[in-house]
Amino acid sequence: MRLHPRQKLIAASAASALALGASVWIFWFFASGVSEDGAARAAIQARLDGFAQDRLRTQAFGMVRARRQEDIGRILGFFVDRARPIVFLQALEGLGRATGTAVAIEVDDAAGDGGHLGLRVIAEGSGQQTMARFVRLLERLPYAVTVTQINEEKKSSDAGARPGPSDRLVVSLRVRTK
Repeated sequence: MRLHPRQKLIAASAASALALGASVWIFWFFASGVSEDGAARAAIQARLDGFAQDRLRTQAFGMVRARRQEDIGRILGFFVDRARPIVFLQALEGLGRATGTAVAIEVDDAAGDGGHLGLRVIAEGSGQQTMARFVRLLERLPYAVTVTQINEEKKSSDAGARPGPSDRLVVSLRVRTK
C-alpha cells in the first residue's frame, strides 16, 4: 500500500505533534522536579543557617560564661540548695547570735513549692530595737528571700513571770532554691 503525499503529510504532522506534546510534558515534568528541588534546597539551607546561628550563639554564651564565672557563682550563691540548706539555716541562727535573740526555725510546707523553701522563723528577744535589728539583718542576707508575713507578739510582764525574752517575732519567709 502506497501512501499519497497528503496522507504522508498528515501522518508526519500527527507524529510531530505527538513528539512535541511528549517533549513539552517531559520538559514540564523535569522542570517541576527542579523547582521542587530548589524549594527543598532553600528549606535545607534555611535550617543550616539556623543551626549556624545557634552554634554562634552557643559559642558566644560559652565565652561570656567563661569570662563571668565569678559573677555566675555569686548569682548562684543567692539560691539555697534545697537538698542541703544547712548554710542558710546557720546564717539565720547567726542573726540570732548577732542580735541576742533566741531563734527557732520551722519548715512551712504550705509556703514552699518546687522553686522555694518555706520557713517560719521565731525570734524571741527583749526590746523593740532588738527585733527591728533582727529584721534589718534578715533583709540583708545574701539570699533570694521573700518575707511573706511578720507577726509581733508582746509577752505580758507579770510580777511572777520569770525574767527573759519579752518580745516574740514570727517571720514567715520563702527562700528561692536551686
